[in-house]
Amino acid sequence: MTDAPSLLAMLNARGVTVRGEENRLAVRTPPGMLTPGDRADLAEAKPALLAHLSREAEELARVEGLLAGPRARRAAAGIAARANVLAVYGDLARKYAERHDPLLFQAAGAVEALFGRWEEER
Repeated sequence: MTDAPSLLAMLNARGVTVRGEENRLAVRTPPGMLTPGDRADLAEAKPALLAHLSREAEELARVEGLLAGPRARRAAAGIAARANVLAVYGDLARKYAERHDPLLFQAAGAVEALFGRWEEER
């Protein structure tokens, strides 16, 4: 008998999804993808699959709970604030360069354009 994670991985690789719904397996598959052998494997491994899928669902709920918690929200807010500060400093640097050294600013733009064309040609 194939263990539950290996069976699920093999089926997922072929486009077959398996979910546990209470005491039954819900199987979605492209037409003709599930063989009689696959059906027999699913029936034989049903208890192990249901237990494995239940553990995965519990772990997912735990992780989602952590991500929705106050610490995660504060961390996300901090990341957004840092990104905003970097954007503001970047804008200030560009404005400074435009005012105080227009030739350098134009040269930087020309170099960026050259790299852009070079990337397109590759």
